Amino acid sequence: EATKAEGKFVRQSGGRGQYGHVWLQLEPNEPGAGFTFLNKIVGGVVPKDYIPAVEAGVKGAMSN
Repeated sequence: EATKAEGKFVRQSGGRGQYGHVWLQLEPNEPGAGFTFLNKIVGGVVPKDYIPAVEAGVKGAMSN
């Protein structure tokens, strides 16, 4: 069964600080298929450099 999640990251340390806001949809793979990360962002709304951090965060959350 698919589920949706939302996460925010806010860090203020002088200057502009850092901010991230992510919406995820999680759904089970076929048994034995492992983890698949699909980036469905279109039009470069989010810089490509940020996507690996989102994927790493999801993997980290899944391992806990």
